[in-house]
Amino acid sequence: MDIDICSYNGYSGVDGDRLYFIDKFYGFLYIIAPSGTVLQRHLGLGNGPNEIFFRPGQRSIFVDNELVIFGNTYDAYLFNDLQNRETIRLKIPEKRNSMDDFGVYTTLDVVRKSGERYYCFIYSENPFCNPVLHSKDYFSKAHIFMEINLKNGEQKPIGHFSKHYIENHKNLNHLFLTYYDIDKKGNFYVSHQADSLIYLYNAKFNFIKAFGFKGVNMDTHYGSALPSWEDFNKVCAKDYPNKGYYTWLEYVEETNMTFRSYQKGSHTEFDGLQIYKDGVLVADVEVPKKFRVAGYAYSGSS
Repeated sequence: MDIDICSYNGYSGVDGDRLYFIDKFYGFLYIIAPSGTVLQRHLGLGNGPNEIFFRPGQRSIFVDNELVIFGNTYDAYLFNDLQNRETIRLKIPEKRNSMDDFGVYTTLDVVRKSGERYYCFIYSENPFCNPVLHSKDYFSKAHIFMEINLKNGEQKPIGHFSKHYIENHKNLNHLFLTYYDIDKKGNFYVSHQADSLIYLYNAKFNFIKAFGFKGVNMDTHYGSALPSWEDFNKVCAKDYPNKGYYTWLEYVEETNMTFRSYQKGSHTEFDGLQIYKDGVLVADVEVPKKFRVAGYAYSGSS
């Protein structure tokens, strides 16, 4: 791709029939044709109405020609049609003593949009309940997504871990990441980092069905992180680069296909990609390390 000013460090995705790339360091948003031709460049670091005054983080989403960036202090920034930055203040938590209080969670990357609401993956390091010191309670009670309403600034934690995590909490408390996508009806497609099943929930997060198989040639002999942060850090350092686990999920509504990426482990130079059609596995193929499907760019010609 012929990008004139670029750090090559940022976040990409698909918006309709176009690709996009948000440069983490320069703050530029590039709109790119599927052929690789750069169509437009927007934003950039600065304090003007159409600029970003901080480096954008992973919690960014570009969809329907609208860019939303979530800050780190209960703030969000909306660029409608990539013009006229609007600053939005999110609600500040009043309580932090229950897993149902949004203030106990930290929001991470993987932002998705459904209707007028946005969603982020969340986790908690709260002393009274976290995956390191209280793994069974955490996987039983904690939520996995934050629902964010930009119109009123309200945030609400939703969703839960699968039974697989509750039953195997001693060996999975360092593999608590969740990947997901949302279709146009608001249904959630959810894949936990160390669970071979993919879970389908409706817009109210009621369970519909589960499908999926373990990836081929995955090393899932995980270490056990005993209840201390020191042990947790040790097993993370050992398992993350060497073991097998699921790393991404993308649902393509135009073809009714679910793509799930996974790491096989350090014993092989390849990773894996599963392709499901209507919930049925149609392919499980070797791919380059870190490979993932970002979306589907429909040209309208086929």
